Amino acid sequence: MAEDRYDVFISYRRGKAAAEARLLRENLTKHGLNVFLDVTDLGRGYFDDSLLHRISDTPNFLLILSSRSLDRCANEGDWVHREVAHAILSERNIIPVMLPGFKFPKDLPPSIASLPRYQAVEYSHTFFEATAGKILEMIQTGTAERPRTLKAKARLEPVPARALSKTAKLALMITLVSVAVLVGGLVLLRTLWSPGTRLLSLAARLRNDFHAALSAMPPTGAPDFTSTENDIRGLLSIDPGSGYGVYYSGEVKRVQNRSLFTPKSCVIPGALKGQLNTMDYYESDFIRYLEIERTLPAAVKGGDYSLTPCYSRPEGYCVQRTAWIEHLLADDSYQEALVASDRQIAQQDLQSAIDYAQKVLASYRDINNRPGFAECTGTQVLLQEAQQKLEDLKKTGAQAKPTAGPGAR
Repeated sequence: MAEDRYDVFISYRRGKAAAEARLLRENLTKHGLNVFLDVTDLGRGYFDDSLLHRISDTPNFLLILSSRSLDRCANEGDWVHREVAHAILSERNIIPVMLPGFKFPKDLPPSIASLPRYQAVEYSHTFFEATAGKILEMIQTGTAERPRTLKAKARLEPVPARALSKTAKLALMITLVSVAVLVGGLVLLRTLWSPGTRLLSLAARLRNDFHAALSAMPPTGAPDFTSTENDIRGLLSIDPGSGYGVYYSGEVKRVQNRSLFTPKSCVIPGALKGQLNTMDYYESDFIRYLEIERTLPAAVKGGDYSLTPCYSRPEGYCVQRTAWIEHLLADDSYQEALVASDRQIAQQDLQSAIDYAQKVLASYRDINNRPGFAECTGTQVLLQEAQQKLEDLKKTGAQAKPTAGPGAR
C-alpha cells in the first residue's frame, strides 16, 4: 500500500500547545489539506526515523511556538530542535506560529539560528479565523506561485433624472415607509436574538444538561452526554473561543473516563500509572481556556468569586471557573508526579503543581472566605505536599522518586 502523502507537518512542544495544534489541523483539513500531527498520524517504526522522514516528504512545516518552547533547544538531542533543524536543512516552507507569551531566546544553536528570520504568524484565540486564514495563505503561496489578477473596476453610468408623477411619488413614499418598518422590525429581532443572547441561552441549557447527565449517571459505564455535547457544538459554532464550550468540553472528556477520573473531574490516585501520555488529551481544553483567558480584558473575566459573572456574560469566563481549572491542573500535575518513573519529569510535574496551586490560592476564595478548593487534594494541602516532595527530590539526588503520601486522595 502506498504511503500517505501530507501537505503540512505540525511541530509543537508536547504538553504546551497540543490544543492549538489540533485546532489548526482541523481547520486546515477542512480546506482540503492533508495534515500530519504526530500524536494521531505516526504509525509503527522508530520515532526519530519516522518523524524526520515525514518532514523531508512534506512541503510545509508549521511550527507552533508556545512560551519557552525553544528553551531546551540548546540540547541537540531535543526533539523540537531536531525537527526544526531538519526542516531548515531540507528547505521546507517553514511557518512559525507564535502563541501569546512566546519570545525567541537570545541565543539559538547554529542549526536553527535562522528561525527568527522566517515570516511568522501571531496566534490569536479571539481572531482564530484570521490567524488560520493567514497560515492557509502562506501555505498556498509557499507551495505554488500563483499569478495575481486585478479585477476591473465597474464604471457607474449616471442615470438621467426624470420627473415623478404625484402617483409615483405616493407609491415611493409608501414603499419607503414599509421598508423602514421592516428594517425596524429586523433590528429589534436582531437585538432580542443577538449572538450574545444566543450564547447565554445555550450556556444556561448546557449547564442544566451537564448536571442532569451527572445526576443520571449509571452505577457503571459513562454518563450520557449527548445533549451536553450538542450544546457545546452549538456554542463553539457561534464563538470558537466560548469559555462555556471550551470548559465543558474538557469536563465531559474527563467525567466520561471513569477509570481515570471521579465525577468531580479529579484524577483517581494511582490511576495514571502507565497512562501519563494520555493526559494531554484530557488537559488540552483546559489549557486552551487559560490561554484565551489571559488575552481577555478584566471586564469580561473578573468579578466576584461566584459563578454569577460567568453566566451573565456571553464570553463565559470568570474568576471561579478559571481558578477551578487551575486547581484541577495542579492536582493532575501532582498525581502525575506521584507515578512518574523519571526524576526530572517528576520535578517538572511538581513545579507545575506548585505554580498552579499558588495561582489558585492568590485569586480565589470560597463562600467561607477560605482560599482555594477542598475537592480532589485540597489546594493548600496539595501545595504543601508538592513543595515538600520537590525539596526531598532535590536533596536525595538522581535515585529519588516521589511516592504517594497521605494527602493523595
